[in-house]
Amino acid sequence: MEDNSLKKIKILLKKIKKKLLPVRDYLTEGKTGALIFLGVPAIILVIQIIKLAFTPFPWIVCGILTLAFFAIGGGLVYLLLRLLFGNRSVTVLLFILDLFLFGALGYISSMGECVLLLSLTALIAASALDIGGRCFWSFFVKHNRRTKPAVLMACCFAVIGGAIWLCACKGLEKNNMDRYLSMLPEAKPAPDGFSGSVTKGSLPVKTLTYGPGTSLDAGAYDLSGFAEREGLIGAALKLHFDTDLSETPLSGKVWYPEDGKNCPTLFIVHGNHDACVPSYEGYDYLGEFLASWGYVVVSVDENYCNMLSDENDARAVLLLENIKKVLGFSDDPKTHLFERIDKTNIAVAGHSRGGEAAALASYFNKLSRYPDNGNITFDYGFDIRSVICIAPVADQYTPSDFSVKLEDVNFLLLHGMSDQDVTDPMGEKIYNNITFTGENDCLSSFIYIYGANHGQFNTKWGINDLGIPASYLLNFNNFIPQESQQRIAQITIKTFLDVTLKLDDTYRSLFTDIQSYRSALPETVYTQTSMTSNEQIICNFDALEDSEGKFSVSGAESWSIPSRDLGSGGDSEDHGLVIEWNGSAAPTAEFILGREDLTDRSIVFDIGDARSFCEPKTDQPISYTVTLTDFNGNTAHIKTPITVLPAIGVQNSKLQSIQSSYTPKPSLTTVRIPAEDLAPDPGFDITDVQSLSVTISADKDGRVMLNNIALT
Repeated sequence: MEDNSLKKIKILLKKIKKKLLPVRDYLTEGKTGALIFLGVPAIILVIQIIKLAFTPFPWIVCGILTLAFFAIGGGLVYLLLRLLFGNRSVTVLLFILDLFLFGALGYISSMGECVLLLSLTALIAASALDIGGRCFWSFFVKHNRRTKPAVLMACCFAVIGGAIWLCACKGLEKNNMDRYLSMLPEAKPAPDGFSGSVTKGSLPVKTLTYGPGTSLDAGAYDLSGFAEREGLIGAALKLHFDTDLSETPLSGKVWYPEDGKNCPTLFIVHGNHDACVPSYEGYDYLGEFLASWGYVVVSVDENYCNMLSDENDARAVLLLENIKKVLGFSDDPKTHLFERIDKTNIAVAGHSRGGEAAALASYFNKLSRYPDNGNITFDYGFDIRSVICIAPVADQYTPSDFSVKLEDVNFLLLHGMSDQDVTDPMGEKIYNNITFTGENDCLSSFIYIYGANHGQFNTKWGINDLGIPASYLLNFNNFIPQESQQRIAQITIKTFLDVTLKLDDTYRSLFTDIQSYRSALPETVYTQTSMTSNEQIICNFDALEDSEGKFSVSGAESWSIPSRDLGSGGDSEDHGLVIEWNGSAAPTAEFILGREDLTDRSIVFDIGDARSFCEPKTDQPISYTVTLTDFNGNTAHIKTPITVLPAIGVQNSKLQSIQSSYTPKPSLTTVRIPAEDLAPDPGFDITDVQSLSVTISADKDGRVMLNNIALT
């Protein structure tokens, strides 16, 4: 029986082979077409990748490098494949190269997700180019015109056309903003006067540039002790700038009110980008706006630090050297900046790598020596009152392998949930490492913005976070418009500077209760955490011995105190209480206060979804009840005083839209409740409160994190 079955299979295979023989001959005849159809996309993609990596080189040089890549690398692989596949080696080589390129671009754009789908898509695209090219050559060049191959060619062209459309379109699906907005209470009018305080100011604005080639030469600084240029990229940078890091120019652009004197001043630095692009000019929307309200804004040119590695300490030093130089201009009656800057009222800001540089500048500002080389001395000591980080990285530089920890400084962190460069809010680590001694009135706030990407905070960078060709599969429909994103930056940064530099607390609550301002902000979803220097910490879980005996958990399947994972951003160094339950449950965490008088005081804690996944179509806000218990056991309670959204799902890749998958963006929300807002039971004594409890109401499995329980 087995022999008969085997014979039947062999006969069937022979028949299939005989049927396919004409097709095989037809496709073999069109091999030249396959070489062209596979080769052209490969060459275009490789040129674009080389141009992205070596931007200072002109296109013609990138083309020569591409030819060298194919000649050397392709030649070696060709010899190997010739041994394995005979005369088909060139076609196989190009097929494998295209398959790799398509797969790699899909992997990058989807941040490692949709692996099965992108593998299948890459295989189909490469196969369509191969077979379509063969059919095209046989049909049109060899004039071997048969019906079935023509149909096959049409199908391949349809696939190729679909792939081109997929790469060219903005996206396949609109974002889920409306879904999440519907979970929030209806937006109430913003506090009186707020909208007027964030329109463009009335002061006329002037600008100037300083540095090489201008009337205001600022000299140079030797950065070679902090960074170095290496390899081909280093050679390209040397070719572009014509000088090395030992002669890094001090340069930038300044916006100032025409008649302003002793103005509070913001210094801002860009991050890593194409070294040929004047990135420092990309904050004109911010400089013009703030100057119209009486601020001097200095955008520092740090292009000499671009396209380097592990250079954020160099960026910080370059920022501080520019501050020193510009403050010197303010003392010089020969310059237009004479007496315009209030040296006691300075803020620093940075975007991307510049964000970490701004935090490092605040840190270095108080040091006398460079942590990694004591022979390099610092002598800055500027009055930096506030630090603003926009989509920053963290820990690219760690002083002597320690994390950067700032003390008694106001801090604002802005980050977008659709950031495809710094994909996770790495700046949370900087935020978490800020400490307040209580000697100064300080605040710290993190605003997480749905639909904001990385590049749109800079007009020179724009919507494309990854650069061509990796951006072909980005889902731009998931982004909010650039105008909205920059408007958010204008509003939050201007108000933050008003509060921390001008000491105008009128709208200070924007940084502790952003939902009360939603009607005056661009429409999107915002989540927020915040800290103030006057908080009395009850429990923050950052040291097990400090939290011992201060809390208890009941009704949970399990609980633990892990460090928050920032995804690609690494360890947040911020521990919190994670409570997990199955099915319908009401787990409770109780925190011991002692015997506190909460008259005219507020309860503060952070709460958020701790799941590693999201289900945007079915997820609901976290339902919770806050209870105070006095020394005699009487209680006061309030249910869900502030809406806490579930982990928000985003689709930053077109492949995610096809697959209907989402990347979760979990975040914490700071809840602040005046103790008087809780409904008291008879006999409740607000002057003698013993404990605070948070009870979660759930009808399905879940995980929640609680952190930073405090009184204020």
